[in-house]
Amino acid sequence: MWRVRVLSASAILALAITSAHAQRDRDTYNPGNQSFEVSGQVNLAGGNVPVRDIPVRLERFSGGLVDQINTDTRGRFRFPNLQRGYYKVVINAPGYGPAQQEADLTVLFKTYLLFTLTATDTNVNGLATDVLDVRVPAAARDAFARGREAHAKKNQ
Repeated sequence: MWRVRVLSASAILALAITSAHAQRDRDTYNPGNQSFEVSGQVNLAGGNVPVRDIPVRLERFSGGLVDQINTDTRGRFRFPNLQRGYYKVVINAPGYGPAQQEADLTVLFKTYLLFTLTATDTNVNGLATDVLDVRVPAAARDAFARGREAHAKKNQ
């Protein structure tokens, strides 16, 4: 009888140690130690040609700049070592229409975003041609338009 009690106590102890060991392994896993990342690529519309040296901003969804980098020669960008959360990736580059996408890093550890930029109509200085300053007299605007046309035709 005494041996049966010792054997059953030993079996219970062995099960308790095994489950305690498994519990300890589960407790030491801390998802806060994971590294989150947002990466992607920026292409030009109409041919999927990568666009280099485009500023890409990473912002918190609630507001505030986290980081800003330029795309590489292949149009790629990468924001490593982020914390879990919601982010916005914003592109506002001269000569291209604005673009923005959200990155949800609450479930996924990595998010890959693909941007397709459309070129806007700009003049040589990178300023939009459809902007009209009403404080400038009409004669001056006309002279400026003629000068811009002459410059485009290389006519002095």
